[in-house]
Amino acid sequence: MITVNKRKVSSCILLSIITFGIYCIYWQYLLVKNTKAIKKDDSKCTKEMLCLIFIPFYSIYWWFTRGKAVKDGFAENGYSSAGNETAYLILQLFGLGIIAMAIMQNDFNSLPEQFAKSQQNSRKSTRYLTEGAMVAAIYVVLTWLSSIFGLARGVIQFPLSESLYAVAIFSPAAVLGVFVGCILSNILFGLGLYDIIFGSLATLIGAFFTYKLRKRPYLALIPPILSNTIIIPFVLRFTGASDDALWFLGGTIFIGEFVTCGILGAMLYQAIKKTNIFHL
Repeated sequence: MITVNKRKVSSCILLSIITFGIYCIYWQYLLVKNTKAIKKDDSKCTKEMLCLIFIPFYSIYWWFTRGKAVKDGFAENGYSSAGNETAYLILQLFGLGIIAMAIMQNDFNSLPEQFAKSQQNSRKSTRYLTEGAMVAAIYVVLTWLSSIFGLARGVIQFPLSESLYAVAIFSPAAVLGVFVGCILSNILFGLGLYDIIFGSLATLIGAFFTYKLRKRPYLALIPPILSNTIIIPFVLRFTGASDDALWFLGGTIFIGEFVTCGILGAMLYQAIKKTNIFHL
C-alpha cells in the first residue's frame, strides 16, 4: 500500500484562507511529497517547492506533468483517480489552483480506504468536485468571451455562460459550479459588490431549482430565467448601471435569458443527452 499524507480538504481550504495563503504553501508541499510517493521517488521536495514559489508559470508545468504521473501511478497500483492532467492544466490557467489541490488531495485521501463502498464514495465526491470546477472555469471563459464580443453589453444582453444552467439537469455539481463561476465572473467583469452578492444569488437560486426540476428538463430552464428577470433589474438600478424603469429592465433581461438560457440551454441539454458524458 502507498503511504501518503491525508488531509481533510475542507479544513485545508479554510486554513489556507484564514492564514492568507501560508497554509496553502504547506499543503502544496504535502502534495509534492505525495506525488513523489506515487512515483516511488525518495528525493527531497525542496527544489520543486522553490520552483513552484519563485518561478512564474512553473506551476502550470508542474500540475500538468504531476497530474499525469499521479493518474498513471494510481493505475499501476490498482487505483483509479478522478483528477487528470488536462483538468489540472485548465484549472491552473484560469487561476483555480486551489480547486486542483482539492481534487488531488481527495484522490490521495481515497488510497488507504479498504472498503469498496468508501472508495466509491470518495471517487464520487472527487468526480463532483471535478465537474463543478470545470463548469465554473467554462462559465468564466464564456462570460469573458461574451464581454469581448459585446454580447454582455447593451440594452439586451446575451451572455453565453447562461446556457450552462442546463448542465445542472445532469449533475448537482453544476449548481455549485455555475454559482462559483458567476461569483468569479462578477468579481472580474461585474458591477461591484451588489452584483457579486445579488447577481450571484440569482444564479444560485436559478441553478438550484433547475436541478430540482431535472426530471422535467425543459421546465427546469424556467427558474434561472425568472430569478434573473426578477433580481437583476434591481442590481442594475442600485449599481447605477442603468436608469431605465424596472419593468423595462426586466423585459430586456427576460429576452436575453430566454435566448441564452432557454434556447441555447435547451440545445446544450440535447447535446449532453446525446453524448451521455455524465454516464447517466
